[in-house]
Amino acid sequence: MKKLNWKSIVGWGVAALVIVGIIGTNMYQMREQKTDKPIVKIGITMPLTGAMGKFGQEIKKGIELRLSQIPENTKYHYEVIYEDDQLQASKEFTNAQKLINFNNVDVVISTFAGSGPAIADLAKDKKVIHFDNTWTDKIAKSSPYTFMHELQPADTVKLWMDTAYKKGYRRVSIINNDIHAGGEYVISEAQRILPNYPGMQIVDVERVPVMDANLRTVVAKMNTKNPDLYLSVLLSPTTDMWGKILKEQEIKTPTSSIDLYFNATNLSLFNGGFVTGPAFPAQRFNDDYVKAYGERFTNFMTPFVYDVIDILVKTYEKYDTKPSGEQISHDLLNLKDYSGIFRQIWVDKWGMFHNMPVALDIKDGQLVPVEE
Repeated sequence: MKKLNWKSIVGWGVAALVIVGIIGTNMYQMREQKTDKPIVKIGITMPLTGAMGKFGQEIKKGIELRLSQIPENTKYHYEVIYEDDQLQASKEFTNAQKLINFNNVDVVISTFAGSGPAIADLAKDKKVIHFDNTWTDKIAKSSPYTFMHELQPADTVKLWMDTAYKKGYRRVSIINNDIHAGGEYVISEAQRILPNYPGMQIVDVERVPVMDANLRTVVAKMNTKNPDLYLSVLLSPTTDMWGKILKEQEIKTPTSSIDLYFNATNLSLFNGGFVTGPAFPAQRFNDDYVKAYGERFTNFMTPFVYDVIDILVKTYEKYDTKPSGEQISHDLLNLKDYSGIFRQIWVDKWGMFHNMPVALDIKDGQLVPVEE
């Protein structure tokens, strides 16, 4: 994956930021409500349009769901400002600059476009709380103001490797999207711990666009390496495209994933495979989401970001006067026994929110616990 040049991004990003600030428009910003309460501003940059637009729109619904559950007698009014990055790292960073420097947010949330390290540096300089959802622990370790509430490669990849090895798989072929930074962290972690699994090999790594990928050609190329297992870290909608191609070509090699089959429209396309990912969220979240929107959520990140809003609200409400970024950082780093959508989780000294992943088989289009 091509390494991002942050100096270049910052250079044109600042110019774009000035233009955005002058125009002063934000089609995704929540309407401001008149309130006598102090306002806590939370800015989030995520894909709201483009190939991953559906993904981001569902995250937005999760945020709106948690905001709708805030009682009227809170000490603060919570305002969320949305920015669309179309899953482009340069736009994600420019959005974060706007949110921090022009909107003066107290918290900035970035998803997984890939500019998390640069946003962490900016947030640290401004003493703004930053939550990022990229699959790496390096970003949280870089700053006391940056936190992660998401499964990470160190936990999920190990479970995937353990599961694949116990099932007898030895020749793994990996496919990822060419813009998916999180997938690259997964691949790097798998390669790092591979020596712990004697006889296991990663025989091929392929990268394809999110849209208009020539998957038939890619599948044919991957099959020349004779894998006995596929590992997909593809984003939606490429996940469904991948499953359909495998079925059309009657490929018998089982396919597996880390997290992302939770986004598949039709899990039966992957029958016989397995996934490792977060435990199922509490039933109350599923029930509340269906009641609010008339449909089930499919994006695994939706309950994670719901939890982030919940954590922030509960932390701010401890204070009678609006706390500083330093105070919120201190409280989050010392958070104990938080019970959220993914039940009991713990926070390490770096600001990583840990919840243990699970391994699930795919049978008859359903996710079921892996059989020992």
